Amino acid sequence: MNLPTALITGLAALGIGTAVLAFLRTPRPQRFGLPQPRRKPGVEYAELYSLKERLRLFALAAGGLGVLYLVGKLWLLPSLRGFLDHPPCYTLAGIDGTTLLFHGLFTGLPLAMALLAATLMAPRGLRILRDGQVPTRGEKTFHLTPIRRGGLARLIGWAHLLAPLVPLLLAAWGAWQTERMLAEVDLTRFDYSRCPAASPNEW
Repeated sequence: MNLPTALITGLAALGIGTAVLAFLRTPRPQRFGLPQPRRKPGVEYAELYSLKERLRLFALAAGGLGVLYLVGKLWLLPSLRGFLDHPPCYTLAGIDGTTLLFHGLFTGLPLAMALLAATLMAPRGLRILRDGQVPTRGEKTFHLTPIRRGGLARLIGWAHLLAPLVPLLLAAWGAWQTERMLAEVDLTRFDYSRCPAASPNEW
């Protein structure tokens, strides 16, 4: 074992030993308990999610992420692998794969981000501006969160509302850059014998 490996192993063992010692020195009733947040007098706080609501939201998020992972692993990635290896071998509605790839990366991806931001953040921004506070009325939180009003709340509301603007500007810039990059691509030099089929594949 060389010196760097031995040093890293020793530091890791020291850290684990310290954590175990701190755990053993903690009183038994407090070992698995989480510290409760302290409320400051005169400060209004948003309502917290109950344990049952947190477990339900966690289960929904885990289930949704699991489905997305399976779809990506079993269908999306295998379908895209051949396309990403040889984009000129594919066409869609008469558009060659290289053009699709460039526009997808530099224009389509920012547009998808803008759509996601508009769906998730813009409605909350409208509610913040309507209620004049953040978190909004009736909105629950996972941790103790003071309610903010006034100029700061309006600023947060407008930040949520205008969040899609940044990826939209990025998409416009990407579309312009894509046209410049595609003008420098010479597809006539591509060896189509490398394609899975003798001619470009139509999607």
